[in-house]
Amino acid sequence: MEDTVRHSRVALITGPSNTPGIVQMDRHLSILNRRLYRQGRTYTVKVDLDAGAVTGTNYQVFTLANTWMLKKAWQLAKGEYDDEMMEVAKAFKGKTARWRDFRLDLNPAYTGAVTLDTHLIDVNGNEVPLIAGEYLPSTVRDDTGASFTWGIESGSANRFNILTEFDRAGRADSDPETPQASVAYDQLNTDVQDGEVLELTGNGNVPPYAVNNSNGTRPLTYVGELYSDSFGQKLSTGYFEAPLGLVIIVGASPHKLSGNTELTVVCKKGDYKGVHATSMME
Repeated sequence: MEDTVRHSRVALITGPSNTPGIVQMDRHLSILNRRLYRQGRTYTVKVDLDAGAVTGTNYQVFTLANTWMLKKAWQLAKGEYDDEMMEVAKAFKGKTARWRDFRLDLNPAYTGAVTLDTHLIDVNGNEVPLIAGEYLPSTVRDDTGASFTWGIESGSANRFNILTEFDRAGRADSDPETPQASVAYDQLNTDVQDGEVLELTGNGNVPPYAVNNSNGTRPLTYVGELYSDSFGQKLSTGYFEAPLGLVIIVGASPHKLSGNTELTVVCKKGDYKGVHATSMME
């Protein structure tokens, strides 16, 4: 599909600032192309720095670790949301929202970060921020009327950490719980030694990773650094997988004013409405 804008120019509207910035690629693509791009996909993106960046410019880029735990945790969370909405739909016979999407609240994904808006260029060559449109996290309520959203951190009692909830949904216990240290009829069965039985039942009865810990407090991974200094430049991260379309940019140098941005987030061309974005359901 050729009629798709895949490049998003980003900057803080109120800059300059050293505040970390969050790009939610599904939101940017929706605004730029005036169609719904769903959050529940892993977008293949890259971040580029303009070649004219001043010496001393430095940005670090992060995203969510693209793990099977994250995907399963998201699927579990979406299932809970869908079940809740199904019950509501049974009682409510009116028209439902056309552009409803299951969305996590990813604004708190990096401490102190703010949302970076996308930009287009007007006829005078000025980059103008685009902020129109509704983009809200999915919300459910308990029997007391208290509202809850979903996210990937645990900073609020009213926001489910999907990785933590996934750990609570299933446990990986030792198997077998107690390794066998000896063999029956030890004196008669001379071909099997007690130490070998212990090896067979005890070496591997605990998984080679933290049991029941999907890194709910450590969900991010480092992508790379963009810079321009006296020794040279690095102007692109190269393409990487960004689950839920989340890209975090931390600037060691101040972000530019919205009329003078220097960063572009690019989504790879693909077959999901013109971009490469695999479903989190797969």
